[in-house]
Amino acid sequence: ERDGAVSRWRQRARDHVAEGMPHGVFLVEVLLAKKKFTGMANIGYRPSFQKADALNLEAHIFNFKKNIYGKEMEVKFIRKLRDEKKFSSRTQLMAQLKKDEQRAKRLRMAR
Repeated sequence: ERDGAVSRWRQRARDHVAEGMPHGVFLVEVLLAKKKFTGMANIGYRPSFQKADALNLEAHIFNFKKNIYGKEMEVKFIRKLRDEKKFSSRTQLMAQLKKDEQRAKRLRMAR
């Protein structure tokens, strides 16, 4: 489990948030304001875009549209979906993320 404040995309994550975790894409459970949500998260250096100089934790909560920047949340890692990978185009990355989301939702239903 990891916790921390939600920051805007491309801002540097606090280094300790993902320290010691394997890199890749994960099925996650997010605890936010005492409510549980399901989503997926990536831990890594964002190799498909401008490579980050620090390890990042990026989480996507399924079917969630609220502005939560600056809020504290806890991320529980349920299962690794795949390793971090560099894609040659944004289109390829987006197609893989769609597959990752479909797989994560299937695994969530099986729990």
